[in-house]
Amino acid sequence: MGVFTITAFVSVLGMAFMISRHLPYLRKISHDQINYKMSKSKSLRKEVYTVAIRPFINLWHNHLHAGLLNFIMKITKKFRIILLRIERILFEFTSYIHGKHKAKKNGETKYWKDIKEFKDNLNNDNNK
Repeated sequence: MGVFTITAFVSVLGMAFMISRHLPYLRKISHDQINYKMSKSKSLRKEVYTVAIRPFINLWHNHLHAGLLNFIMKITKKFRIILLRIERILFEFTSYIHGKHKAKKNGETKYWKDIKEFKDNLNNDNNK
């Protein structure tokens, strides 16, 4: 944090020095000269547009736009292929699991046979 504060302080000192150097010259200029120079200079917004923004827009429309769309199409196709492969692998896995599964009816397992025998023994003991 101290580095940023020191940098800001040094920057302010530099700007003050640069302005103070030209202050006597600025006091000598008349209002007519200032108005004349202001009328002859371009707007900063127009200058930035013509120097920076317009060339970038031309570059975008002429070169980057088509290349970026082509790149996005390639990525989308590769992603789709990967998803289809994953879907196929999952389908094969579910088919494998389904093939291993055997439906068993109640009473066919050892557990249910033991319970049935236990109930039969209880019923037989109560009937005696």
